[in-house]
Amino acid sequence: MRIIDNDYNTYEQVIRICMKALSIGFEDALQIALAVDHNGQADVFQGDEGSARQVAEVIASIGIEVRVEPLTDAN
Repeated sequence: MRIIDNDYNTYEQVIRICMKALSIGFEDALQIALAVDHNGQADVFQGDEGSARQVAEVIASIGIEVRVEPLTDAN
């Protein structure tokens, strides 16, 4: 699951929602916020589709664009 940068959510909002949705600490959430800001997006969750959609729903609740995509087989 990937989150996409936008021009209206603050660092604090991204950090707080990532902490909530992903059950992570401040430092990990800060690293996600920095990655999104610098790269325009960040992969934040890998797991089964149902869990990914639950995480995506929480993050999207504050207006952040999320993308849930199946993993591709690298083999």
